[in-house]
Parts: sequence; C-alpha cells; structure tokens
Amino acid sequence: MNKISYTKIKSLFYTPVFIVMVFTLYSGCRFNNYLANNDTSLFPAIQGDKYCYINNKGEVIIPPSFDEAGDFYSDRAIVKIGEKYGVINQYGDFIFKPTLQTPPMRFFDGFSVINQSSINKTKNIYDKYGHLIFSIECEKICPFKEFIAPFKSENKWGYVNSEGRIIIQPKFEIAGFFSEGKAKVNINHKWGYLDNQGNLIIDYLYDTASDFINNKAVVSINKQLKLIDKQNNIILNFESNIGEIIPSYDDLWPAYDLQQKKFGFYSISKKEWIINAEYDLVNEFSEGIAVVMKMESNNYKVGAIDKKGNVIIPLEYNGVGSCKNGILPVSIDIVGPDGHQITAIGYVNKKGKYIWRPQLDPIDLKLHNEEIKNICKRYLDRRIKSINSPIDTPRINKMLQKCETWK
Repeated sequence: MNKISYTKIKSLFYTPVFIVMVFTLYSGCRFNNYLANNDTSLFPAIQGDKYCYINNKGEVIIPPSFDEAGDFYSDRAIVKIGEKYGVINQYGDFIFKPTLQTPPMRFFDGFSVINQSSINKTKNIYDKYGHLIFSIECEKICPFKEFIAPFKSENKWGYVNSEGRIIIQPKFEIAGFFSEGKAKVNINHKWGYLDNQGNLIIDYLYDTASDFINNKAVVSINKQLKLIDKQNNIILNFESNIGEIIPSYDDLWPAYDLQQKKFGFYSISKKEWIINAEYDLVNEFSEGIAVVMKMESNNYKVGAIDKKGNVIIPLEYNGVGSCKNGILPVSIDIVGPDGHQITAIGYVNKKGKYIWRPQLDPIDLKLHNEEIKNICKRYLDRRIKSINSPIDTPRINKMLQKCETWK
C-alpha cells in the first residue's frame, strides 16, 4: 500500500509517538515529542469510508470527505483526496487545493516545505496562507522552530531563518532544533550548543545531548548522565542506574532503570523515582496523563497512567497517543484471514470512555472482500467489549478465541 505515514493519523499507532520520542531524543534533526505537539481544537477521525474532523466532544466539525487526514499544526492539516494531497484550515477550506503529488511537511511556526523531493534540491517554503516565502537549494530542510530551521547541504548541516537568510553556514554533522534560544550541534561525534546568532556557548564536550527545556538539558560523558543549565553548570549528576532520562515540561521525567531494564518516572525536584520502572516504554506526561506500554508474548499492550501511577486507560490497546484537549487517540489492530492487518482508530476521554468509537481504516478495508470485512467488524466489536467489560472477560475471551480461528 502506498501510505505516507507521517501525514496519516494511523501512523501515530504503527510508530507510536511515545516510541519515537524515546529513541530519537539524541538523534539531531528529528521531531522531539514536545516539538510535534499538534493543535488541539480538531482531530481526524474515521466515519464510514472517509476521514472527517471532530472536536473533543466527538462532534463532527468538518464532514467526512478525505481519504487520508493528518493532525492540525498552525491551524493547517494535510489531507488526501484520491491520489493527490492538499492543505486545509480549521474551517475545512483548502489553502492548497488537492493537486500536490507528494505530501507537504507539517506546518510549524506557520511554515511548510511543499515539495520534498529528494531528487529536486530546490525546496520551496510557503507560509500557512499559501504564499511562497523563499526557495533554498539543499538536500534536506527540517521544520521551523523558533523561526529557524536546520538544513543539509553537501552532507553538512546549517540553519536558515523564516525569511530565507542563512544565519549559520552548513558545517555540522548533526544539527538539532532551536529550543529556548539554544540548539545542540555535533562535530566529530561530540555535542555542543549554539545560540541563535551562531555563537558556540557550550563547547563540544558531550557524547549525547538533549534540547533545553525549562532552562535544563540532559548530557552525558562516558555514559554518566548529567543535568546542566544554559551556562553549563551541573545541576545534578544522575544516579548510575539511570541509563536514559527524557527532559519534559513536567516535573516527572521518563527514565530508564538499567537494573530493572524498564522505564518509570523520576522527579527532578525531589531527585527520586516517583513511579517505579515497570514499563517497556513510556511517554512524557501531557495534561496529567502518560502513555505507557508493556510487552506480553512479543505483543505490545498500550494504555495510560496518572501521576500517582494509577492505570486510567487499560493496557489493552495496540496504540495510544498523547492526551490533547482532554482526549486520547487509541487503536486496535486486527489481522484478517489473509494475513493483512486492519487498524481501527478512535478516541477516549481521560476516564477511558469513548467519545469516538474505533472505526476500521477504510484504506485497509479496501484490500478485503465483504465476507472478511464483516468478520473483522465482528471481531472489532468483541475487542471493544472485552476492553470495556472486564467483569465479562472469560465469556468475551471465548468469543475472541472463536473469532481468531483463522490465525
């Protein structure tokens, strides 16, 4: 199937946001979770054989008319009709008509790259009103943050501002996003930090480095993690059993316990574990809720907890996204008799109640005949009932086993 994962809502679940965040923290020009926070007024949802947009009450705001639909960023969302892509505003009006051959980049700081071809080195940057702002010759350009974007030219990274002026010439092996006026950069496999004028404010000392969040960054030398401020003063030397810790705007930071080989949550203010390391992956807290995952028999089960560690979304889903405006996207995967996977996508509130019942992906359904579609729909109904009716679990499990006899 020809699917563009980062514009399609279901990509959140095949490569969950919390998984991406954990493994790309130190990887240079990539989305960190805090950067990728989408606008929270409207959410893409499946209705029938099309995508629509709903609010956090489950009310349809933009009618179902899209074959694929992405989240809103800077009040703009990428959609697909047939084989072409377009960009809409929060009213459903097209800013870019669905004539684009390739999907544009998400809008950050109100800017996007409309042509992302790796063959054509001319990258055209548009504002969210559809105006061409500038063009740049380069191999790759990343999203804007603080109105500055990393770009790659002749295998080196530099920075360009939103007016098209190259403010830092390409010379870095890896270049991070600007955060709180500072950006991490890598030369000769060592990390340092720049200000937005290109001045090196922290030398190339570190083996790993995070972005600054609330004036703090996590760095490491010889696998020893440290918390530093913007003057490179050491705030905290983390205990040796912490193998990884993810900076967050919350006081509870996702952390990996080397002894337990699990993730939990560590309080920066109290300098102690608040939620024990018992999860295989975790996301940072958003609106008081964190997405967590456990592996069971090579299958991952995803749910969510509160700041006391209480499970509020049962770990029964195949995917859960971060809480935005009081709701969380959830997914349920089904493997049909022919081996193809179908994903059902919906939304729950902070109490785990559906505000939009999971619906089977229409693109996945097109691969199946009516008989298989009906089997998958019945299986989905039973999966949903098993998640929401724990008292009836033994009987529901029998039904699921019967429905899974094709596997």
